[in-house]
This record gives sequence, C-alpha cells and structure tokens, in this order.
Amino acid sequence: LPDRTLRAWLARPMRQTQPLPPPDRTPSKKPERGLRRPRFGFDVVVPGTQLGADTTDTSAFGVPLKLVAAQDVGGRDERLFDSVIVDDHESAEHVVRVVTEALAGREGMQVITDQGTPYMAEATRAALEQAAAEHAPQREGDPIGKATVERAFGTLKGIAQPLLSITDRI
Repeated sequence: LPDRTLRAWLARPMRQTQPLPPPDRTPSKKPERGLRRPRFGFDVVVPGTQLGADTTDTSAFGVPLKLVAAQDVGGRDERLFDSVIVDDHESAEHVVRVVTEALAGREGMQVITDQGTPYMAEATRAALEQAAAEHAPQREGDPIGKATVERAFGTLKGIAQPLLSITDRI
C-alpha cells in the first residue's frame, strides 16, 4: 500500500457506520410434503402383474460376469428371482430367455426394464410382443424405476460377496 494512499485515508473524517444486523440463525424449514404412496408396496402390486428385469455385474475366480434376472415384483416375498442367467456377457438373447421363462403362462404382464441395448433390442421387443407383455422401459439413469430388482441384486451380492471374494483371490 503506497504511503500516499494511506495518508489520504487517514486525512478523511471517519464516517459513522451502523453495525450489520445479526444473521438469522433460525434453521430454514423444508416444506412438508404429504405421505407418498409406495409404488411397489404389496398392497399396490399383486403377483403376476409386473415383471422387473435388469442386469448386474459380479465376478468369480477373477472372471467378470453378468447376472441377468427377472423378478415378479408382486411375488418377490416368495421368490427373489423368477429366472436368472449368469454369463460372461450380456446380450438380447439372454434377456429374451430370462424374460420369456419368467413370463411363461402369464400373458398381459407389464415388463419393467432399463433402456440398455439388450432390453431395447428388436429381438427383445418381438419376444415381449409374442408373450403378450407390455414393455415399460424406465427413464435412463433411474434405478428407482425398478427398485425391487435393484434391491434384490443388493441382497444377493451381500450374501454372495464373501464367497465370491474368496474365489477372486484363488
């Protein structure tokens, strides 16, 4: 700071300033929202109406694997998955096989999937049409759209992970 500037500041008369008011310390409240109806509650989705299908990654003996599975959303309390394929890759053929096996004899179900390539493939769409099922792809990047399947994968991985991690070390 130059001496000249400092002398100019000191030569000015001081102004009386009013102190700033103390900051408001009351926590802001988020607007309360009413209770939301659960989308996948057992009182909302009865067995045989919705089928969720998805893919997850895992590994065994150091080999990366894909687990393709389908779940009856309303019947998940009786069976975690209705159909499962474990392979080293994911394909429309695997998706078609899993979904058609899970849909066998249950026409008119809604099939909830993500927008992955195997789930949006023409072969998958044709298989769903032939099985008289409604395809309901969820928004991209929205795992909540098929939350029960994602939760089932989490449960399965939690149980199998200790064993699979041992195989990865072998």
